[in-house]
Amino acid sequence: MLKITKVKRNSIAKALGLEVGDEIIAFDGYACEDELDYLYYVEAEEFTMTVRDHRSGEEATVEIEKDEGEDLGLEFEKNTSIKTCHNRCVFCFVDQMPKGMRESLYI
Repeated sequence: MLKITKVKRNSIAKALGLEVGDEIIAFDGYACEDELDYLYYVEAEEFTMTVRDHRSGEEATVEIEKDEGEDLGLEFEKNTSIKTCHNRCVFCFVDQMPKGMRESLYI
């Protein structure tokens, strides 16, 4: 979920009626977990976005059609927490750190 902190003037988001405090909760039915999800989905020319209104708590899904590369005009609350995955990739510098290194290298 992404909490909106800024809606730019003359943007698609402003035209949709999005406001500071609203939350994006899904794109095309898939949960929006972070800004990477946002960056991935807004590259498409057509997609759906589910938003929770900060005043009423109601959810609404809107269909968006835009030009390729056009931004929606939103900024979000920054999430600085560290996220890890469970894929255990052999090339992962997080999961495959050898034992005995300095403590600051590990999560």
